[in-house]
Amino acid sequence: MGVGVACCVESTGFGRGEPAKIRLSKDGIAMFTWARPLRGRATRTMVALVVAEKLGWLSTRFESRPVTTRHVRSRLLTAGSRSAVMVGSAAAMAGAAMRKQVLERAGDALEADVQDMVLEDGVIGVRGAPVRQMPATDVLPDQGLEVFESFDPKRPLAFSSGCHAAVVAVDPETGQVEVLRYVIAHDTGKPINPVTLEGQLHGGMRMGSLCAVRGGCL
Repeated sequence: MGVGVACCVESTGFGRGEPAKIRLSKDGIAMFTWARPLRGRATRTMVALVVAEKLGWLSTRFESRPVTTRHVRSRLLTAGSRSAVMVGSAAAMAGAAMRKQVLERAGDALEADVQDMVLEDGVIGVRGAPVRQMPATDVLPDQGLEVFESFDPKRPLAFSSGCHAAVVAVDPETGQVEVLRYVIAHDTGKPINPVTLEGQLHGGMRMGSLCAVRGGCL
């Protein structure tokens, strides 16, 4: 029986000026667009959760799509675990900016200051006055609202760390290896989507095991 431990520090979040745009239409659909190809990493789900929280909108009234450079300027590739850091941060900025615009438009109707209003699930209310509320769509113009934000981090990279440990049994005659226990610890910060996070960890472990069997991966 043997024990193996491998630890790592990974850099991510490279690049600057990540663009994001949100358009809120009169029918209550929030459309988020970004310049990033989809590669099976649940990016749509991630940005929907981020925008819904920052904007105060129902996730069921949310659409997202990656677009071409005709809509937003060119950006870097999808790689190096950068989508949540870069696209997620740009989405958070755009969601907060749109929220501010909507609340400012509701100020006169509810006779309240922006700091005293809340926007949750598409409904605007006033703190301490539960009867004073209205659908956010009531304050939207017929042409809708649109905001564009660009995330430009002050630091060039973000870092995370992880550790994998395996307990294995090795048959000395055949060389066959049996994994008895495998444990992963990873510094993820605040998870955006715990289900996706767990899938990424399991997928990385599986890919690493296949690479080990094959003697390397391209």
